Parts: sequence; C-alpha cells; structure tokens
Amino acid sequence: MTAGETLHDYYMRIFEQNVRGLVEGHLPDEPYFCVKTTGTTGKPKYFVHGKNFYETFISSSMALVLIAFSREWGENVLDNNTNALNLIAPPPYISGWALKFWSNFLNFIPPIEVADKIRDMGKKFSIALRMIEKGYKIHMAGGSGALLYMICKYFSDQEYFLKESYRMSSNWNKKFLILMKLLITKLSSNKRKNLRDIMPLKGVLIGSTDARLYADFFEKEFGVQPLNSYGSTEFGSAMFGRPDRKMDFMPNLKSLYFEFLDSMGEVKKLHELKKGESYELVGTPFYTMLVRYRIGDMFRVIDFYDGMPVFSFEGRVQTIISIYDYFRVTEDIMAKVLVEANFKASDRWVVSKILHPREKLYVLFEKEWPLSEGEAERRIFDALNNIHPEFRDYVRDFRISVPGEAVKVEFLSRGTFTRYAIKQAKKNVPLGQYKPPKIIPPEKFQILEDLRDCSRNA
Repeated sequence: MTAGETLHDYYMRIFEQNVRGLVEGHLPDEPYFCVKTTGTTGKPKYFVHGKNFYETFISSSMALVLIAFSREWGENVLDNNTNALNLIAPPPYISGWALKFWSNFLNFIPPIEVADKIRDMGKKFSIALRMIEKGYKIHMAGGSGALLYMICKYFSDQEYFLKESYRMSSNWNKKFLILMKLLITKLSSNKRKNLRDIMPLKGVLIGSTDARLYADFFEKEFGVQPLNSYGSTEFGSAMFGRPDRKMDFMPNLKSLYFEFLDSMGEVKKLHELKKGESYELVGTPFYTMLVRYRIGDMFRVIDFYDGMPVFSFEGRVQTIISIYDYFRVTEDIMAKVLVEANFKASDRWVVSKILHPREKLYVLFEKEWPLSEGEAERRIFDALNNIHPEFRDYVRDFRISVPGEAVKVEFLSRGTFTRYAIKQAKKNVPLGQYKPPKIIPPEKFQILEDLRDCSRNA
C-alpha cells in the first residue's frame, strides 16, 4: 500500500493491474472487484464480481442502514453528525467494501484510514475506546452479534479483557505493559462505564446468523432492536428484515434469483415454498459467474408477508447433529433452545454429540451462571421438550427418564472462547476459523480438545 492509500483503493488498484485482464469476457458484466471469503469451512477463496453486482450491493447497504435506524416506514433517520463503530472486516472481505461509500455519510470510529493499517482487533478496540473517552458517541454499530457483544463488554469492563490478554501473552515486556494498564484500570474511579452513555445507539445491524441470541441484550442495554441481515461473499446482501419485522429474513430480489432444495432434493421456487418447511438456499447472483450456487445454508419458512416467504436461519447443511436419526438439531434450533433455557445473550457455546455408551447431545459453554452442570442439563432438556416435537417423541419412545440420558453439559472456564480465538489467530488460520463452529460433528473432535485446552489454561 502507498502512503495514505485505503484498503479499498489498494485492492481496486491491484485488481486493475493484475486481475481484470484475466477474467474479461468470462462474466456477464464488466469485471469490477474481488471479494475474499472468510474461510469458515475451508481455505479462503476469491470471487470476481461485476460492476452492477457492486452497485447493487451498495444500494442494498443503503436499505440496510436506513431500516436499521428506522422504527417505522418513511422515518428520516440520518444526519451529518452520525458516528458509526468501525470494527468490521475491511476489504477484500465483503463486509468492508461498502465502507468507503458510507464514509461520505457516516463518521467512522475509528476512521477508515486508521483502522485499515491495524490488523490487531485489540488495538482497534483500544483506539475506539480512546476516541469514545474523548467525547465521540457511537450512534450505529454493525457486525456479527458475537463481536458486538464482546465490544460492549470490552467498553464496559476492561479489566476482564486485560486479564485475558495478560494470561495469553508470552512476551514478558508485553505482559508488564498489560499489567501496568490493568493496575491503572483497577485504581480508576470509573472502572465500569454506562453503555448507553457512550453508545447512544440509534441502530444495530447484525450481519450474521446469531441476531436472535443478542436481541434481548441490545433492547435492554440500548433500547433498540437489531436488524437481522444475511449476506455472503458469493451472494452479496441476500436477505434482511424490514422496519416492522427486523429479526426475520425476507429475500432481496435485487441481488439474486432464489431457488431452494427441499428434503427430497427437488428444486423449489419462491412461490412453491411451504410454511414450516426447511430448505437449502440455491442462488444465482446477478452479474456474476455463478449459476445455481449451493452455499450450504438452510432456512425455514416461518410466515408469508404479502405473498413473500419469511425465513429464519436454520443452519448449515453439513452442521446438523442427528441422534439415532430420531431428532436433529441445527444451529438455529440450539440457539432457540438456549434462549428458552434462560441462557440468553451468550455466544460462547458449541454442540456435538456423544456416541458411547449411547448417543446424546453434548453441550459445552462457558459458565456464566451459578448453577451445576446437572441443572444446566435439566434446563436444556426442558427447553428441547418445549420447542422440539421430535425430541418429545424421542424421549417418549426411548423412555428417557432423566435429562442426563439425553443431554450432557460440560462447563468451560470463563474466557475459553476468547483464548481459543487468540490461539487460532496465532496459527494464522483464515478469519472465519477464529471462532469454533457452533455445531461440531464427532469426527472433528480436535476442536473440542482445543477448547478444553483453552479452558484448562485459564
């Protein structure tokens, strides 16, 4: 990068110099930019998209921002003094490609020019906090629910994050500096900050599949309901909520042609979907080289809105836990179960299954509540009974008499998932693998072992 060059301009320049000529004539549009996947399920890869794809993506981002701020249709929501938290992944990741456009309307904290030069997320947190302490207020925040929740905890309770950084650092000079900062924080008369004072949020945009886990947190802490958005490197902005239904997914027909696979492998169009059924999304994004692309995500039809199906995220096709083929749990089902079990606003959990001596659900999460593992098993068991009909059938048909016969809970020490992310970052793995997958099939037991190691190293 040249002096003063943003990542947006750098990747556009590299694209013009090295890529455009290679793909000219292979797209149904003028080749315009490259987007990098986060590598959630494997090695990252790049996709080349056309100019009209980019313009549609920007147009969709306008709708997202306006709806995130709106409490009702037609509301005037933006002014020149709106500050937005800038802690999302920058270009070449899809989430970062709209930042330069929005810098014309929003004041980013920290500014793009500063954030682009820093890879360390902890440093970005620190810079943002310093700017907040100088009087900058945050009116809008966007990103994954887990990251935003972590940021809020960082801003309101620095001691916890400093302690974790001290434990994980192997450099004694760095340990000393962290310890000094920790002592200063402990001696400070204002250890904890009121989140609503420093972040008087008017809108929250959650660009991932875990919005429902954090809806109660944002409504309680900030008085705003987050806008749920589903997008991807391949599809751009594919689905998002509406001002009167912010938590639900509705198709963005400007971005792609929607098709779906049912449980029998048959292709269904939007008007052929049925309420209560789950489908795998198959998309043909406009102005790209992709046709009938299977991204591997499942959605359930929960309602119809003026004839348009309304969806909730069900999970990834390859991340479904089946117990004796009797009942299945997906990421979405487990998220709802944990909310039902009163384990709210926590993203620090994973689910697998035990094979011997009998199959059962295996839930690992950080202990944030004063209860035993047995009590947690009972809560999850009761929640499954309340919201999962197939689980009720399983309990009846297999004559399950106690929760422990169907569910096993293992508590991990506080900070396990933070330490796991730090450990993954040190391995230089793709960004999408910093967090463990929510649903871990038994053959990926090493992820569970890594989490236990991080728990023991507290």
